[in-house]
Amino acid sequence: TGTTGSGKSTTLAAMIEHINAERTSHIMTIEDPIEFLIRDRRSIVNQREIGVDTHTFSAALRAALRQDPDVIMVGEIRDDLTATISIQAAQTGHLVLSTLHTNDAPSALIRLVHMGIPPIQIASAVRLVTAQRLLRRLCPRCKQPLSNNDRNATVRYGPKGCIHCVNGYQGRIGIFEVLPMTPDLSAALLAHTSLKGLATICEDQGVETLNQSGQRLVESGLTSIEELRRHVDF
Repeated sequence: TGTTGSGKSTTLAAMIEHINAERTSHIMTIEDPIEFLIRDRRSIVNQREIGVDTHTFSAALRAALRQDPDVIMVGEIRDDLTATISIQAAQTGHLVLSTLHTNDAPSALIRLVHMGIPPIQIASAVRLVTAQRLLRRLCPRCKQPLSNNDRNATVRYGPKGCIHCVNGYQGRIGIFEVLPMTPDLSAALLAHTSLKGLATICEDQGVETLNQSGQRLVESGLTSIEELRRHVDF
């Protein structure tokens, strides 16, 4: 889950490629559009494109379930029907990979509830939610330390700019919030706990937030605090 341009499709493609290399499976992808062409390796991969091979995600999902897949990748859950069929597919033994547009990992659970999925089905079907963002990486050649009056504080770096980069940045780096569905989280979902309550449970379980993940990169000199603030609310 994440905002537009946060790298969700790239992460999904990497997961499919990993399964393709490590398992003997039948993988079906439903995408709009197909962004990465995946060749068969140990698995058989069938890719379907919305508007070319099928009309909607939900129609493609129904058809896919009749073709005995082991893994189904749905490019994006956009509507209630697609969400319902995806959950049903997961409950019948398929590994379903998909994306949602939410700001963080706990919000994905609330979003599914708002899409009409009963909490008991979410608790039984969802195994993992990952939220992510892509931050610009500081240029290693010209990044400069920022002045700090506290000598014991961690040195932070900011952009400068040189012939090797664009305004002090070169490439991108990801920050992640990885949320496994634990018994405590499932119980909270069944009790209709608010988003704030779910976030508190995640914190108690030691889940690293996007902000914390980004702060580690700032302290490591890989990105700037200004870049982190562009993507994450403090």
